[in-house]
Amino acid sequence: MSTRTILVVFLALLSGAGMAVGVLQSNRPKSAQTVDVSQLEPVLIAISNLERGQMVTEADVEVREWPKGFAPPDTLRTLEASKGRAAAGRILAGELVREVKLAKPGAGFGLAPVIPVGMRAITIVASRVNTNVGGFVLPGSKVDVLFNLRASGRGDETGGGSTTTLMQAVEVMAVDEMQEAPDTNQFDPKKLTCVTLQVTPDQANVLDLAQNMGTLSFALRNSSDMADADVAPATLTDIRRLAMPPNETPMFLDGDVAPPPGMKVVVSPPLVEKPESTWIVTLRGTQRGRVLLTGTETNR
Repeated sequence: MSTRTILVVFLALLSGAGMAVGVLQSNRPKSAQTVDVSQLEPVLIAISNLERGQMVTEADVEVREWPKGFAPPDTLRTLEASKGRAAAGRILAGELVREVKLAKPGAGFGLAPVIPVGMRAITIVASRVNTNVGGFVLPGSKVDVLFNLRASGRGDETGGGSTTTLMQAVEVMAVDEMQEAPDTNQFDPKKLTCVTLQVTPDQANVLDLAQNMGTLSFALRNSSDMADADVAPATLTDIRRLAMPPNETPMFLDGDVAPPPGMKVVVSPPLVEKPESTWIVTLRGTQRGRVLLTGTETNR
């Protein structure tokens, strides 16, 4: 074997050995690196799921070390900071516990802590809650509140009943006892009995009176649609007009409300005043009679 061949084989073996050593070094477990404690800070983290309105306990949270500067400024740092406070929204396990997610200390638990200051929560028990929009009225939904009133008696301009939009874009705080939208696989809308709305004190008075005088129902709307619509009350009189055959048109007298645009108006003929009449008593011998004078005519 020539010297050149021996040199090539030696270099190949040396290169293979170097690669093997490199692979072994890369697969060797690295030693634990030391962490600079000065770069960490304590934060409060949820270790179990907390539902809206649930009171926070020491078993639900714990303090852990967190890289400094990576936690939001309103993150709680101690267990004492969460005592006596309820979750204002759903908090998941492993999530940082923040001020924005908790009710104020002493606000209580359940629904009360999540009611904004100055607002009220009122529960509507409606006979058709379980059928309203197919059961899609859930916590967090925005709804319009409709008021249906049956009317009777003479002089009723509604024709027997009317429906009015009382309020628009009202937030649903709870459905029955649910404060969060439930799992659709475990939700039966047929079992719903009541809906709790977030309203102002004045609106609470109106709703209380309305549900005692008539029937309340809800119209679901897009949660991002907060603009009030110009909605006119609907009456049975209006519905009857819409249901009339196209060849028939109602008669409007002077002083009535103007008809809808495009509706043919039949004006009643003016009333013809009767001429003034006068009865005259006549005597012919011993017989007494009467004569009716009307303008130029005379009737006996």
